[in-house]
Amino acid sequence: MDTEKVLLDLGAETVATCAHENEAFAEIDKTTPDFAILDINLGSHTSIGIARKLDELGVPYAFASGYGDAKPLEGMSENAQVLSKPNDKDGLEKAVYAAFGSGVV
Repeated sequence: MDTEKVLLDLGAETVATCAHENEAFAEIDKTTPDFAILDINLGSHTSIGIARKLDELGVPYAFASGYGDAKPLEGMSENAQVLSKPNDKDGLEKAVYAAFGSGVV
């Protein structure tokens, strides 16, 4: 499943993909997103710092985890949604609908 395609089908105008934390911060500084999906595990660290930045900006987000029902990590918002990887269309739709109440991203 192509996450970018599903998000575009759900109404996103653009989708930016960032492979590293510094890229994500640069993208956020360039254009505040309407919604984000964050991979919890970024190799040697987590995406909690990015989530905190999004919280400061009031941007809704969901974490993606390859560990099934991921338990909250230290620093993770209690309200954070966690999607199991691989992402499926239904899970992405639920995350978008939870953030916006409709299919409009």
